[in-house]
Amino acid sequence: MNPDSPDRDPSDSVEVSPPHDVETVFVVWLRCEGEDCTIQKPLFAQWSATTTEAERRADIATWRWENLRCPAGHAILRQGDYQI
Repeated sequence: MNPDSPDRDPSDSVEVSPPHDVETVFVVWLRCEGEDCTIQKPLFAQWSATTTEAERRADIATWRWENLRCPAGHAILRQGDYQI
């Protein structure tokens, strides 16, 4: 994240695993609950190339959304249509 971002937390960390047979897949454009908010962010996921669509959908069903917020502070809405 940009070091000048007001959302940056210096205690955050990133762990990168070696890319074996991993695919990075666009899932959905995130939208928030703010009616006049125009902020959209892409959501990507990484799965093994051999993961089936059913397995990916099952994985998505476990994702936690309750504390996800847009930069303006609005709650991110759980999406229903995913491109996997």
